Amino acid sequence: MDELWTLLRGAHLLAMAFFVGGQLFLVAALVPVERKVPEGERMRAVARRFAYGTLVAVGVLLATGAALASHFDQWAQPVLHAKLALVAIAAGPGRVAHPPTEPRCPRGRNLRPR
Repeated sequence: MDELWTLLRGAHLLAMAFFVGGQLFLVAALVPVERKVPEGERMRAVARRFAYGTLVAVGVLLATGAALASHFDQWAQPVLHAKLALVAIAAGPGRVAHPPTEPRCPRGRNLRPR
């Protein structure tokens, strides 16, 4: 049974490394180089592709983090609260920069009734 928790911890660390490392790659390497390209289509394609991996990584982080915190009875620990606060702080600017869009029909009209 200890092997299962070691595997879950490994998956959690791998997902975290993918998420943080990928963000650092985008900010430090891709964006500065690709900003010089006038149309920027390649950068959008890479960022879009990375976004799919990020969604998977965040899902793995949430699932494994909750399982590990429950198994090791960490929910009341201040260290976990600090980590969760940092996640909330880090997620805030992304939600402001990229707010959810409203669904639209093919003619561009809003689907929600007024």
